[in-house]
Amino acid sequence: MSKAVALNEHIYNLLIVKDLDHFTVTELRDALVKSTDQFDDENEARKFIYRQISRLFDKGLLEKQPGSRWKSTVYFKSTFFNQNRFVGKSRRRLVAKQKESKPGPNGQSENSRGFLEAIRKEKSELEALQEIALREMDKYQEVLSRFPDESSYVRTFFLQARERAKNMQGDLEALTKLLMNYPQSSEKVPC
Repeated sequence: MSKAVALNEHIYNLLIVKDLDHFTVTELRDALVKSTDQFDDENEARKFIYRQISRLFDKGLLEKQPGSRWKSTVYFKSTFFNQNRFVGKSRRRLVAKQKESKPGPNGQSENSRGFLEAIRKEKSELEALQEIALREMDKYQEVLSRFPDESSYVRTFFLQARERAKNMQGDLEALTKLLMNYPQSSEKVPC
């Protein structure tokens, strides 16, 4: 079986899980903004989507139908896209700005608050991705029970989803421990 193509977790969610096809950059951006709270600025979300679409287009995974204006260009999945397997890859950014800051009213510095906020946000995103992986596993099991003769084909996807869910569970446990045992807090930090 060929190697799976890695997609950014957000693009994986939009193109594979939600199965979006025949979209403009603006439509995909709007779907991204609705599906995650990682992008506060629509312009940054649009730039992110455009970079991702450009990479997929350059790899031959997407095709485009130019519109009368660049904003109306429609992208769609190519035949090559449909012949590949995909996995979602998470890019974690927990690097806080390395500057000293004064403690806030509750005794936590800006860096501490930024760290805790980043950990909570990542934990929330991982929980959502884990839920997707678990639902994916449920669906594969349902398909396996309906089509036992195809078990060798379906089982590969089931095992990939299970591995992703297990890895995310480990990540979630690590983040939960970080939040629960944060040293600069006089009480346990709520998860």
